[in-house]
Amino acid sequence: MIWRIRHDIEKNKIKLENLSLLIEYQNSFPLFLTDFFNRFIKMLQRKKYEILTRKRKQKGLSLKNFDTNYVNKTIVFFTSMILNIAFSNTKI
Repeated sequence: MIWRIRHDIEKNKIKLENLSLLIEYQNSFPLFLTDFFNRFIKMLQRKKYEILTRKRKQKGLSLKNFDTNYVNKTIVFFTSMILNIAFSNTKI
């Protein structure tokens, strides 16, 4: 598993070191890692959103939209952090 991730990192090393767009940066990460964090963080944020919506309804406040942009930024942050620790020789 680690060797496959290492191969993906080496293949996308230039994209990872030269950040231009968040989506491009996220797409250069290993799919296994981004899928894991995508499911995990989305689940946590959905639960948080459901609780927030219920509380806002109880207080009679206006409802907020679910922020997928925040979820994507969080996924990129955690994936980048893990890869930076695992592959410290790259400039991710």
